[in-house]
Amino acid sequence: MTNPKRFSDQGFSLVELLIVVLIIGIIAQMAIPHLMRSKLAANEASAITTVRSVLNAETLYVTTVGSGKYASMGSLVTGMLVDTVVGSSTKDGYVFAISLGAAEASFVIDARPTGYLNSGIRSFFSDETAVIRYTTADSAATSSSSPLGR
Repeated sequence: MTNPKRFSDQGFSLVELLIVVLIIGIIAQMAIPHLMRSKLAANEASAITTVRSVLNAETLYVTTVGSGKYASMGSLVTGMLVDTVVGSSTKDGYVFAISLGAAEASFVIDARPTGYLNSGIRSFFSDETAVIRYTTADSAATSSSSPLGR
């Protein structure tokens, strides 16, 4: 009579597989928060860069074709001063909006995260003074918010 193969000699036991799954879960639990913080930082850096880009575009517009008047986001896109991604008002987890003052003699740019704490923590604000300001509250930044450090 032949000796049947023992199951314990083939492959991994259930306990070994559970230990491997547990170790993978622990590693993922440590890595995911770091990845999320990195994503938030990248979104905020992109928002700051976009606000600076819009500030430059507004300066160029008001001193050339605008004849002393600032432009809406649509006019900046039409004039090819900002790209269509910025012109769509949403980029990298942030929503951008330009508000024009009376007689288009002033403007405000706001950048707010699409999901507070999910896509960004800080909201940004700037105007014709070109000082970028921010707040960490779940609200829009204003002219009295803290200025962004260089």
